[in-house]
Amino acid sequence: MTACRFVKKKGLDFLINAFHQLENEFPDIELIIIGDGPMKKKLLRTTPSKNIHFLGKKSSEDIPNYFWTSDLFVLCSREIINKKTGYIDAETMGRVLCEANASSLPVLASNSGGINSIITDEDNGLLYETDQFNSFRKQFVRLYSDTDLRARLIRNGKVKSQSSHDWSILLEKHLNIFNDLIKNKN
Repeated sequence: MTACRFVKKKGLDFLINAFHQLENEFPDIELIIIGDGPMKKKLLRTTPSKNIHFLGKKSSEDIPNYFWTSDLFVLCSREIINKKTGYIDAETMGRVLCEANASSLPVLASNSGGINSIITDEDNGLLYETDQFNSFRKQFVRLYSDTDLRARLIRNGKVKSQSSHDWSILLEKHLNIFNDLIKNKN
């Protein structure tokens, strides 16, 4: 499954194309896509498959239910350069990756933007080279076929989400930073 805004930087076009290629080799796989956005109509037109399910936008309270019924979370983000400004639009941290880890779901994500600040390759998820099908396929096959690897990634992801990405931990870190700034100002 994936959950994201339907914009170019999220790489849904890549994920859907990769899924179609994997579907021939693994006919029992299904893809749940949660979200909405400007690319919705285009994505719906280009994805004729009974195994791809567009569920639309869901509330943040509902998304964990889909995590718990899925076998894998995928985020295929990429960097997009604005042709007019030259600015790069990239994934910052991908909060949804923290949520997938917290929900005991193995993660497969592109090595793009700030994703590697959340997912450490081979520790709490697997990274693949952005927009590279062979790299994506290799990591997918590993997750699909290696139960020990999945169990380790799930275990480590759960620990990392509790020790580093829980809102109470993040709030405490931010408060400490603010307190240090106030102390240094005086």
